[in-house]
Amino acid sequence: MTGDTIENNGKKESNSPPHLPIEVLMYIFQFLHLSDLKCARLVCRSWYEASQDTKLICKEIVNFNCNGTAVGSLITDVTNSSREFLHFVFKEEEVRWNWPGLWTQFGPSIKSLYIFNCDIRERDFTNILLQCESLESIRLSGCRELLMSGGLLRDQEEIKQLQNVLINLKELVVSHNSYLSDALLNRLVAIAPNLQSVSLEGCQISFHMGLYKKFYPKHSTESQEGKENIDEATDNEFKAMESSSILTFRNILYHITSRSRQLHSLCFSRTLIDSPALTQLAKVADLKLKNLKLAGCEQLTNAGIVVLTEHQNRLRSLDLSCCSRVTDPSMIAICRSLPDLEDLCVRRCRAISNIGVAEVVKLRNLVKLDLSNCDMVTSDGILAGLCNKGNAKLRQLYLSGINNMTEDTVVKLAESLPFLTHLDLGYCITAVTDTALQAIFQHQVSLQYLKLSGCNKITDVGLTGMVTHSSQSIASTSNLPVNHFDETNLAGGMKSRLRISLKSRAEEEIVIDAERKKAILQLFQDSIPTISGLGFSLSRLKGLCSLNLSGCARITDISLCHAFKFLELKYLDLTQCCQVTESGLAALALNNSSLESLVLSMCYNVCDDAVEALCKNLQRLKYLDLSACEKLTNASVMSIAKHGKSLRHLDMRRCDRLAVCQDVSINHIPSLLLPPAAVDPNEDLSPPPPVPPMPRKK
Repeated sequence: MTGDTIENNGKKESNSPPHLPIEVLMYIFQFLHLSDLKCARLVCRSWYEASQDTKLICKEIVNFNCNGTAVGSLITDVTNSSREFLHFVFKEEEVRWNWPGLWTQFGPSIKSLYIFNCDIRERDFTNILLQCESLESIRLSGCRELLMSGGLLRDQEEIKQLQNVLINLKELVVSHNSYLSDALLNRLVAIAPNLQSVSLEGCQISFHMGLYKKFYPKHSTESQEGKENIDEATDNEFKAMESSSILTFRNILYHITSRSRQLHSLCFSRTLIDSPALTQLAKVADLKLKNLKLAGCEQLTNAGIVVLTEHQNRLRSLDLSCCSRVTDPSMIAICRSLPDLEDLCVRRCRAISNIGVAEVVKLRNLVKLDLSNCDMVTSDGILAGLCNKGNAKLRQLYLSGINNMTEDTVVKLAESLPFLTHLDLGYCITAVTDTALQAIFQHQVSLQYLKLSGCNKITDVGLTGMVTHSSQSIASTSNLPVNHFDETNLAGGMKSRLRISLKSRAEEEIVIDAERKKAILQLFQDSIPTISGLGFSLSRLKGLCSLNLSGCARITDISLCHAFKFLELKYLDLTQCCQVTESGLAALALNNSSLESLVLSMCYNVCDDAVEALCKNLQRLKYLDLSACEKLTNASVMSIAKHGKSLRHLDMRRCDRLAVCQDVSINHIPSLLLPPAAVDPNEDLSPPPPVPPMPRKK
């Protein structure tokens, strides 16, 4: 931000550019990724001050997941900071109230508090909540020590104090807690007078009337199946009989009914909720849900979903993933009765077919659609539901595992949905080809997330857009016959067509891949002078942040050198891309400096020099997976220790040539996965001789 100073008529003038107003900087920083924002705040003081805006701080989370590091040192670092932190996550730690200065300093400003599988005492939990007067969201997952005794918030005076403190608490998540009971739920709900969202995912909720009669014998005679409302007399009796041994849907329904005007988000995922219970929930008076999650609810059927769509027609987000009994009638009811729906997930609803998917065309406000692993869906359903009338609002589309889709369908999708930012076509083996890729790169240039895992028909031709003539088919080299390179010389000469190969099929594939690589490289060199003949390269996706190409074994260094040039790319998965070598990875590291996560598992040609190039040039790299890279030795470990200062996770399992497993120079990496034992490369690894049998007694 400074420049040279020159003299003009005896006056000193500076040619440094003027500082941008802090309001302009704050507006620009809103579009930055969190890692980019962290780097931007180190430029100068004015940029640092601009990065402290509340809207920007809300993106940051303080994660106390020490992985063996002393939690006391982390507490000291946080409390010594002059910055403001709004979101705290504790995972598998011992959370205490008496941590010096943490809760008194940051408690009044905390917006969200997430506690996962932590050991926390009841008194400490109460004292912490009393300090968090700005708390908006609290999540308790798997905290068995906190709920096991059933004594949490037993004092009514504490509940009254917390009601006055937690007036901003709107979200309560109590997931995967097997000790949650009616009594505990009543107390937790009581401390949040303005609650709007409740999640009971994975909790053991009793929906069976028999168990309810066992624990509430007096009240069971007044409970009728399908009853919509609860009268005042029943309420008073019910509240006086809260059980500390069971969590019943009848009790949950009471709280939903009493707060029906303010609740708009519920989650019963991975519970035993069935259609009768969902019918009671949908018919609650004055309940206007916007978000409902029912993922993994195997007991749900079409009857419950149809009633839900009739009474809760203002839903904007609905998750029915892994509900095996949900079929086409449910999809038809959803698409016809929920005009405001923006997010629909029916992943692994394997009974849904083209009939239901064709109705998606009626959801004109849909922003996110997940149809992954719906095995009965084919190209006809996709074309009818998504391509007949393009949805300009659709941004995220997940079609992983739909094997009955064709290449022409992907091309049509690319033309009909040009504004997609997220696209998942993983394991669509027959549909994703070089031609399909070219259509994606041509039309969907706004993509930020692209998953093509398991699409083994992809080659360098599709990723780089190389063609020799503008009229030539894009996929001409990807569909070459097996014996093409044996018959045709790269220089133009013809070999004998009577030659019979005695190689095995595996050996022939290795030779063909090598010859294909040479041929494609020659195609790329020939295509450079004729720009008009070039296709569409992966590099057209300027805003790409995440790319998954795992299992695309035909990709070579050519693509890494010529198609991977991104400023925003943060995540890249090249698992089982066995033709990737040092030259390609070196070019990748030079042209993609923002990479933070890189997966190279089972890339057998990755060597020590490649690891050194990656660690030298990728200064932001935090996650590196090199498992089963058999050529790596201790030189890679030394390169990582020297240059990989930002690494937080390293996986080098099954790297059998590593001579040292636990090197002190890489102990700074919190998550470190190495081979179980040290291996000397010169050591004889043959098995020891068998132990002689014990002599028999005579």
